[in-house]
Amino acid sequence: MNIPFSQRWAYEDSLLGQLGLSRRWGAWLGSLLLVLVVLLWPGPALAATWYETGTSPDQQEHQWIDLDSITPLGRSRVQIKSRYANQRSEPPEISTYLTEYDCQSRQFRDRARNGQPYSQPWMSAAGDPLNAETLKAVCTIIEAIR
Repeated sequence: MNIPFSQRWAYEDSLLGQLGLSRRWGAWLGSLLLVLVVLLWPGPALAATWYETGTSPDQQEHQWIDLDSITPLGRSRVQIKSRYANQRSEPPEISTYLTEYDCQSRQFRDRARNGQPYSQPWMSAAGDPLNAETLKAVCTIIEAIR
């Protein structure tokens, strides 16, 4: 170990010195620890609890809801963040929506798409099987927590 005398005392008293590890090993372990912290630190996208609510019959379209984003908006309405994936397109389309569902009238409307405001009129869920399944799941959850 080629450590200058002036720095030897501090190094020998450190945890790495007590473990008999060189500064090179210490730097490597520190870098590894930093990478692990960055990879494992829960960020906004990782904090979501995604639940698949529907799949098309050919398994090419999927829809998920973020259970952590459920926001009641009155007696029969709820807002939720959802993710839609269409594997038929090349490259596959993946979009995130902020959607309102009206449990009483069985309708939905998108308020934002991929983080951008999106104005859509109320639409019947009957013509959209994935949103019909999502509406059913969201309304069941809302009824359970009320």
